[in-house]
Amino acid sequence: MRILKHLFIGLIFFSLVGCKLGGTVEGLRGKLTLEETQTGEQLTIEHDGRFQFTSEFESGDTYFVVVSAQPSEPNQHCDVAKHEGVFGTTSINSLKVVCEDDYVVCPMNYDPVCAVVTTPIVCITTPCEPLENYQTFGNQCEANAAGAEVVLPHECGDLEGQAANSINMVPFATTRIGRGDMVAVEKVSIEADLLTVQASHSGGCGVHQFNLFGDTDFLADQDPAVDQIYFIHHSNGDLCDAYVTEDVVFNLTNLKNSYKSTYHVEYGSIELQITAPGAIPEGSKAPEKLYTVLYTFDDRAL
Repeated sequence: MRILKHLFIGLIFFSLVGCKLGGTVEGLRGKLTLEETQTGEQLTIEHDGRFQFTSEFESGDTYFVVVSAQPSEPNQHCDVAKHEGVFGTTSINSLKVVCEDDYVVCPMNYDPVCAVVTTPIVCITTPCEPLENYQTFGNQCEANAAGAEVVLPHECGDLEGQAANSINMVPFATTRIGRGDMVAVEKVSIEADLLTVQASHSGGCGVHQFNLFGDTDFLADQDPAVDQIYFIHHSNGDLCDAYVTEDVVFNLTNLKNSYKSTYHVEYGSIELQITAPGAIPEGSKAPEKLYTVLYTFDDRAL
């Protein structure tokens, strides 16, 4: 009888300890921090799904959960449903955290900016890249609220609705950059974060592709820093005899972000040294023509 009594007491004690507290998160697009105020435990969550605090509770313990840090990239507001209560003899997994994007109220003034809008697409085959296009917004606040990346301090003009080309940052020491097809670079220019290359080539019957490759290893021992850039043209087999001149626009934000990450700064100047391997016939001993343009940026006020 005494053995059964001790066993019964042990079972009761076992059922009163070791309870856990958890729940689910919905709609999270950044990173949030929850805090259980009775124990002081904080829990950082970065994705939707189930979560659980590590603290253990006994029957009769109270709990109270708050959001101690809201998501900031992008800005969201998260609320905790069923955030307080009292433990019985089992764990509680009924907390529900729902996150929604902050509603941004922008001024009505028209101070247009041109921004790159990213549109997610459903992949049927891989790889699959999101669609990026230029779009004019009434002001920078509206662009920021839409999650768009501002590249020009005015309307997009002829770029409106066009696909946005971005520079590819690669280590040239380990990455082979092809020559590309014949192309003549007439001139290069920069406005804000956009580089325009005026290129001439034969063809006229098909779609031509252009790529811009930058070196991830900046020559920072020079002032300003130097980056080597390759402008590559692909004719896709277009054999027409017309001679076409067109402006090809590239978003330099990837290059800027690489520089900022490397040197931990928000501003800087980079001398872009641009060559086009396909500008001279393969096997020719003529030197490639070098096009130099200065790219300056300052994101400290953003």
